[in-house]
Amino acid sequence: MQEHRWNMRVAVDIPVRIEFPDNATVSGTAQDISFQGLYVDTDELPGTAETTVPVVVRMPAPRKRREEIEVPAMVVRTTDSGLGLLLFDYGDRVFDGIAEHIQTSVERHGRPRTQALR
Repeated sequence: MQEHRWNMRVAVDIPVRIEFPDNATVSGTAQDISFQGLYVDTDELPGTAETTVPVVVRMPAPRKRREEIEVPAMVVRTTDSGLGLLLFDYGDRVFDGIAEHIQTSVERHGRPRTQALR
């Protein structure tokens, strides 16, 4: 099965917190991010696909102060090591944070530092 992505993913190392409907809170590390979603590496996997969850992302902002932003997401994939999340209904602050991270990756590496598919 071939994966189709509309947006480029960039390798990251961003702390995140996911709040599941049963009040379970999962901490993990976003391993890649795009304007469409992110993959979170975590040992805790209480959710199943198609679960809607709020994700608290500590956005990296090298030129600005870091801030935590809550983003609505849906679990679209689970693996032995983490969760694939689809982001939706996010505002300009999240868009700007993702764009800034991609730009920083381009400046440092000459091109976005992409992550291999899991």
